[in-house]
Amino acid sequence: MSDRSPHSFRQIADVLGESLKTAFDEVCPERYGTILNIRRIDEPLNSSAVSFEVVGAGQVSLQIDVTMSHVGGNVYDIITQVEDGPERCFTYSEPGASGSSLSIAPYLGRKIARHLLDEVEQQLGRALLRNQRVLDA
Repeated sequence: MSDRSPHSFRQIADVLGESLKTAFDEVCPERYGTILNIRRIDEPLNSSAVSFEVVGAGQVSLQIDVTMSHVGGNVYDIITQVEDGPERCFTYSEPGASGSSLSIAPYLGRKIARHLLDEVEQQLGRALLRNQRVLDA
């Protein structure tokens, strides 16, 4: 792993966090008629992992874990997991010296956000069904 990786992890996590927030702000009111807030749970500066918490109405709360690994050169794997759901891997390739080091990260953030919203929706559905079963019992 190169010396620049921890710094790159932090940059990718920063852009991903902003992209997720923007995507959630745009999509949630359209999909659900309400806002789901997403906030970053800070990890140590040199960490290749970051977590986010999704909070909605009715004390709904889910955790999203993101792990980044440097594959080699300018390539990174970004692995996401919502609660105990399945992991999903996305691959990010930093542009060469000709472009901004994070020029496509917002696109990647939107792609990851769409996937995470689908996962959050499934997890919330499961949680609501579990709660409904308890209330019916």
